[in-house]
Amino acid sequence: NLQIISHRMNVSKSRNRGLPTGVDAFRNKYRARIVVNGNQEYIGLFDSPKLAEEAYEKRLLILNR
Repeated sequence: NLQIISHRMNVSKSRNRGLPTGVDAFRNKYRARIVVNGNQEYIGLFDSPKLAEEAYEKRLLILNR
């Protein structure tokens, strides 16, 4: 089964053990970060991966305007 996904999502899937793109586990929380033009931007620390993913997606939409 193949998935059509962006390069960003593909790279993220291989490193984050099933966590959503832009999200990683950090001290019993979930950290959302995004890399734009080689600069890493911290989005926030969240209680669930779903909340971190929503914050990541919201920031990504703002950047793509």
